[in-house]
Amino acid sequence: MRQGGAEVYVTQVSAAEDTEVRGEQLARQVETILASTGADSVNLIGHSHGGPTVRYVAAVRPDLVASVTSVGAPHKG
Repeated sequence: MRQGGAEVYVTQVSAAEDTEVRGEQLARQVETILASTGADSVNLIGHSHGGPTVRYVAAVRPDLVASVTSVGAPHKG
């Protein structure tokens, strides 16, 4: 979906898993998005438990991530 000039992808991860499991799920989805678009990296936005999830991906796969934004996350993001 295109929003304001940016290509926006909505991902889904397990609601009841821990951050590591969710982060690995998200990393796989990001890899798929990058492969299909030819982009070099993504800007990740996470809300609530999505905050630690996107931070996990940025920590373990920094090559995939251009920026991280978290809103209302447990780490006060």
